[in-house]
Amino acid sequence: MEERMRKFESRLEQGAMLNVPVYESHRRGRNWMAIIRKDPKAPGGLARLFMEPAHGNYFYFVDGIKVGVPVEFGADYYTGGGNRSATRWYGVVVEINDEKIVIEQYPNAEEAIEASKKYVGIEGRSQELEIEGRIQELEKEKKRLEKEKKRLEEKLKEIEISLAALKKKN
Repeated sequence: MEERMRKFESRLEQGAMLNVPVYESHRRGRNWMAIIRKDPKAPGGLARLFMEPAHGNYFYFVDGIKVGVPVEFGADYYTGGGNRSATRWYGVVVEINDEKIVIEQYPNAEEAIEASKKYVGIEGRSQELEIEGRIQELEKEKKRLEKEKKRLEEKLKEIEISLAALKKKN
């Protein structure tokens, strides 16, 4: 027997959500919303395309999200000692327009991703490919930036050595 899933609804204003299903408000809290897909190379086996956080009374921009997209909301609290208390909420977007987003909740990422497949038609498949392409672009950019960081760190080390030598002569 299929369990009836709960639906979460948020009003949208200027493309941003006005409320979310889970959120950690403490200053040591970390929150996100992401489009998810299976990826055995990614943390927890999920590739995540993080949505842009909004500010003020808003939470996340949902530009580009369409019906059938599986999503994850994360709300983690870190104690002063660094221990994490993690809260996750998974769902599939079942309705979205300029005024609201409706997301059907699933118990875990696997079930949300599986349920999203019933929405995948030509438009859904092209969106999936678009998301995969964006993830690949971001991973490529990350690698490039990591290389650049390493190069800059080496350059900084050279400058520090030269500076120390000049100070010693002076």
